[in-house]
Amino acid sequence: MEYFEDITFKKKDYTKKALTNGLYEECTFEHCDFSKSDLNDCNFTDCKFSHCNLSLANVTNTKFNGCTFKDCKMIGLQFQLCSHFGLTLSFYSCNLSDSQFSNLPLEGTTFSKCNLQFADFTAANLENAIVKECDLQDTVFFNTNLVKVNFAGSFGFIIDPDANSILKATFSSETLSGLLTKYKLTIV
Repeated sequence: MEYFEDITFKKKDYTKKALTNGLYEECTFEHCDFSKSDLNDCNFTDCKFSHCNLSLANVTNTKFNGCTFKDCKMIGLQFQLCSHFGLTLSFYSCNLSDSQFSNLPLEGTTFSKCNLQFADFTAANLENAIVKECDLQDTVFFNTNLVKVNFAGSFGFIIDPDANSILKATFSSETLSGLLTKYKLTIV
């Protein structure tokens, strides 16, 4: 396995020729296209992805340790297939619609100003996560640990308090109706 450290990759197209399988440490990827590419078994440690397209990339057994994604398009990514060992992620202004986060250890993960429409967090552990100012329309939360999650400014969600752990979670007052949807109440 090849080793890459502190390298910046700019405007690379990995849709035709896959990224070299290897260990990438403290590397930066800017304006790179990974859409539908194969990232299987790659290991990313403390890497930054900015303005990249990772939509529908194959991330089976991929390791993301301390990785940050900013302004990235990541539609339909199957994160539940990546390695769970040491998984630490942060997302800022990313499009993560239709992505799968089921059964993942996402404690302390940051999702800031992200599109998470139709994402699936079934049985994920989001304890102490930050999910601020995100679009959560049709996002699935079932048997999800949402203890102490900060949902300030997030909108469009429907979260069943009986089917998820939400102790000490933070919500904006104008979005509280998303916790009461199953009761079919009229809130004025």
